[in-house]
Amino acid sequence: MDNSLKKRTFKNLIYSFSAQIISICLSISMSLIIPKILGVEDFGYWQLFLFYINYVGFFHFGITDGMYLKNGGIEYNKLDKKNISSQFYMLFLLQMVLLLLFSVLSYLFINDGLRKLIIIFTGIYMIVANMNWYLGYVFQATNRVKLYSVSVMIDKLIFLLFIVIAALFKLKNLIIYISFFIFTTLCALIFSVYNSKEILLTKPYTLKESYKIAFDSARVGIKLTLSSVSSLLILGVGRFLVDKVWGIEAFGKFSFALSLTNFFLLFISQISIVLFPTLRQVNIDVAKKLYYKFNVYLDLLLPVIYVLYIPMKMILEIWLPQYSISLIYLSMLLPICIFDGKTQMINNTYFKVLRKENTLLKINLITVFISSVFSIASVFIIKNINFVIIGMLFSICVRSIIGEIYLSRYMNVATDLKNLILIIIFSILFIFYNFVFSNIISFVFIFISYLAYIYFSKSYIFLFEMISTSKK
Repeated sequence: MDNSLKKRTFKNLIYSFSAQIISICLSISMSLIIPKILGVEDFGYWQLFLFYINYVGFFHFGITDGMYLKNGGIEYNKLDKKNISSQFYMLFLLQMVLLLLFSVLSYLFINDGLRKLIIIFTGIYMIVANMNWYLGYVFQATNRVKLYSVSVMIDKLIFLLFIVIAALFKLKNLIIYISFFIFTTLCALIFSVYNSKEILLTKPYTLKESYKIAFDSARVGIKLTLSSVSSLLILGVGRFLVDKVWGIEAFGKFSFALSLTNFFLLFISQISIVLFPTLRQVNIDVAKKLYYKFNVYLDLLLPVIYVLYIPMKMILEIWLPQYSISLIYLSMLLPICIFDGKTQMINNTYFKVLRKENTLLKINLITVFISSVFSIASVFIIKNINFVIIGMLFSICVRSIIGEIYLSRYMNVATDLKNLILIIIFSILFIFYNFVFSNIISFVFIFISYLAYIYFSKSYIFLFEMISTSKK
């Protein structure tokens, strides 16, 4: 990797991490302040809205992903602006039709007034978010990560400010929270539109030609879109069934535990945004070397989250005592940070770079099937939420392991099975400690286990390497 590319990648990481620090602050506020203000039932509906909007990305039907895959790594001045403009306006037309469809269907088939309203709000958010994501993907594809990161900052900072004001005035109106959430994304969209005016002011092709271009992007990107949606369904199927069987309050407490795992995963997803266009610009030999290093460093750093769990748990027990059951769920869900973290940062990124969307989709579909079987059995036969969580965790682990083994073999890089087994054992011990022992004893055992993991996996060698590199 040449020096100019290294410098550009480093700057992009700085902007990305800045945006992600703000995102982390917002996630903490949304997970810790909003449940403190809203009642348990209203917080459940808030989580239901957040759950629904996870899936609005499906409704660009691969247009955004296809555009991203075809243009990833292209310099901005070489971009076909007429092509990008045509797809933008075609996508906007599609979103408007879908909003109308959502509104009619919710009016006809949903009796719960609040759920009906949440679905309509989801449709409105779908338009704003999908158009903003499209332009954000243009920024990412052309390695203008700074603009993308600023867009994220605008969205998150405004809503973070709103939460502070809502906390000061103890605002309890759920609809205001949802409306302002959509408004902040609209502000980010306005920023993205302004910084894409050169593209958007380019006259698009005719409606027929624009449809053909958008359809071609959808054909390329639909597999990646389906992979992303199926990835969400690994956890989504279980959440959906919890809502239907145990009700909105149980869903809220269950979702609260899942939202806490997202703090850590936010950092990982942001790194992957920078890695994709960067890896598209290096040769395969360099990509292979980086793949091995990324795996080694993540095996060292990701398990630190286990050590941090007990201090975090003790704080949350004081702050939100009504969500104590959520912390039990969290102790079982936390290993998702390890395995899903590696999947998001390394596996998914390399599948995109190597244009293995088919394989990625197959792996995700297999994982969704496993998760669905576990979830259905846990809800309707065993009737225990804990088993729903076990099914989710098992599915995430299977996906991570299959992805790592496949990529290692494809690139002729040795799979470190020893480290893989050690991290699985450490994860099982982590869950066991938290179910059997008190907080203090669990923390001691977890810390000792982490030291043992570093020793037996020989991760300390890479730790010394990282320290010596940082001093140069």
